[in-house]
Amino acid sequence: MKNFEFLKKGRKIVFTLALFLLVFAAASVVKIHAGTSDSGQGWLWGGGAGPNDGTNTNVGWISMNNTNQGGATNYGVNIPASDGAVSGSAWSENIGWISFNAGDLAGCPSGTCNARREGDNLKGWARIISIPQAGANSGGWLGWVSLSGSNYGVQVSKMLGAGSNSHTYAWSDELGWIDFGQSKVVEVCSLAFAPATKTMNESSSDKVSLQEVGSNCSCNNVKVASTNTAVVDGISPTAVNFSAPTMDSSDISFNTKSVASTTTFNGIVQATSDNCGATALNLLVQNVPDCHISCPDSVEVTPGGNAENIDISSSGTECGGLAVSSCSGSAGNITVGGPTGGKCTASATSAATYKESTTATVSTNLNGVSCSTKVFVKRLGWIETNP
Repeated sequence: MKNFEFLKKGRKIVFTLALFLLVFAAASVVKIHAGTSDSGQGWLWGGGAGPNDGTNTNVGWISMNNTNQGGATNYGVNIPASDGAVSGSAWSENIGWISFNAGDLAGCPSGTCNARREGDNLKGWARIISIPQAGANSGGWLGWVSLSGSNYGVQVSKMLGAGSNSHTYAWSDELGWIDFGQSKVVEVCSLAFAPATKTMNESSSDKVSLQEVGSNCSCNNVKVASTNTAVVDGISPTAVNFSAPTMDSSDISFNTKSVASTTTFNGIVQATSDNCGATALNLLVQNVPDCHISCPDSVEVTPGGNAENIDISSSGTECGGLAVSSCSGSAGNITVGGPTGGKCTASATSAATYKESTTATVSTNLNGVSCSTKVFVKRLGWIETNP
């Protein structure tokens, strides 16, 4: 319920709406803020507390989100679902933008300036931007809107939307009471790629999951496209229907093309929607050298004998400077060593038996290109003895 005693203590400045518009209209500056990604919906009422209390400037309705009216300019006020910062801008055809952004609220009259949610209450300040922008033409007005005070304040639980007949108030010294009761806080639905960053080799195919974020969402007209078709193409599907209640994700497949070097492409795949905003996928595309190596299928080593070389062969246009960088593998009495002289070696101790074997891995200096060889202990021939 409105506190008229508090009203009497306020500054009772009587300005006609025509004069207010004459002073401030030229100072209005369009701000862009995406309405579909903001939780504040509906309208505020800035009609003053009463017709004869000296505060009624007949400001009228203030829109919390461009989705109320449509139009080319996106804007909105974002109120978090729990404690946190309130941000964005509301719009009045009569007084312009009312900002809840921290950058516009420095130097507020008292307390912590930032607009914020604390439990069920909105705290801090908002500001009518056209007033400080008017400078000397402001007529001494300051444009501050207090979201809470000692005997008033905006309660989120009382923001019940149009037709609810609910009331919960902020206060402006120049405009009087601003009623938030006909607005409401709604769930913000969004899109997200999972993972948000994907690593793939060049000239390969893979997929990511495009997800609908929100417990009760239906993202409309979702489109998926690449911002660089020289790197990513073959996207499927390019349109997603999340309207079915049980559908909240869709696999998005695509191909990568060759790249000159390993590169991260930020935001190269984008998904957009009518009512859930947009999201983008970052993609790390790895350059894979055109060099292929092969090792022998197997080598045999003699127990206690000399080490056997594991030779590699190569093919491809990018094998220049190919070198063995590491050799690994061991089991029981078998050891893989090197590289020595550009080769890996395999040997076995005198205690080795023919049942023993291991796999030798030969790695090169070209992006870890490797091959493997099976190492067997040579089986000794039969020795004939007399009984």
